[in-house]
Amino acid sequence: MVQFEDMREIRNLMGKYTNTVLFKRENTIHSDFWSTRADVCYGENEGYWKGADAVKGYYETIYAADDEKAAMMRDMFPDFLENLTDEEIHGVGTFVIRPVSSVLIKIAEDRQTAKGIWLIQGMDSDITVSGPMSSWLWAYYTADFVWENEEWRIWHMQYLEDVHHYCGQDWSKPQVEHAEAGFEAASFAKPAPNVPMQVRERYSPTRPFTCTPRLPEDYRTFSETFSYGI
Repeated sequence: MVQFEDMREIRNLMGKYTNTVLFKRENTIHSDFWSTRADVCYGENEGYWKGADAVKGYYETIYAADDEKAAMMRDMFPDFLENLTDEEIHGVGTFVIRPVSSVLIKIAEDRQTAKGIWLIQGMDSDITVSGPMSSWLWAYYTADFVWENEEWRIWHMQYLEDVHHYCGQDWSKPQVEHAEAGFEAASFAKPAPNVPMQVRERYSPTRPFTCTPRLPEDYRTFSETFSYGI
C-alpha cells in the first residue's frame, strides 16, 4: 500500500509540474517541486544546469522571457491588452503543452528515492525569431526523486527531445527560420547550461538507431542504481 501511495504522489507531482509549465508559472517550479539539496540538476539535449542556483535561474529566465513576449503582444494588440496588468497578460502569446504518458516508476526498497520516465507528445505555440509559430514535439521526461520533509521532491530531471520542429515543415530536415518576420528574440533564449554536453542527439536522417532513455529498474538504495543527473 505504501508503494502504491508513493507512485500516486509521484504521478501527481509530475501532473502538477506539467500543468505549471502549461500555465506559464515557471517562477514557482523550483520552490514547489524541487529538492533543497545542493546537487540538484536539470538536463536537456545540450547539457545540464547543475546546482540549485542554476536550476532556479533556468526557470526564472523562462518566466522573464514570457514577460517580454507578453509586452510585445500588448504593443501588437493594444485594443485587447493595454488595460490589463503585467500579471494579467503574463503568458499571452505562448501555449506550451507537455502531456505525459507511458509512465514507468520505481520506488527504492529503502523508500528514500524513486525514479521515473514519461513519454511526451506535445506542441508549442510561441513567439520566435520567425514570428508567432507552432511546433510539434516528441520528447521524454526522466527524473530521480528524493523523499524530503515527508514528501517527494525532484532531485535530478531531464527533458530530452527527439523532435521539436515547426509545423508545416519537413521535420526530417533542419528547421527553416524566417528572419524577414523581424522579431528580435535573442532575449528569449534560455540560459546556457553550466555543464554543456550532448545528452541526447535529436532525430535526423543520419542519427543512428537510438533507444529510449534508460528505463528505471528495481533497486534497493540509490547507490546501487544509475542517476538521471550528473
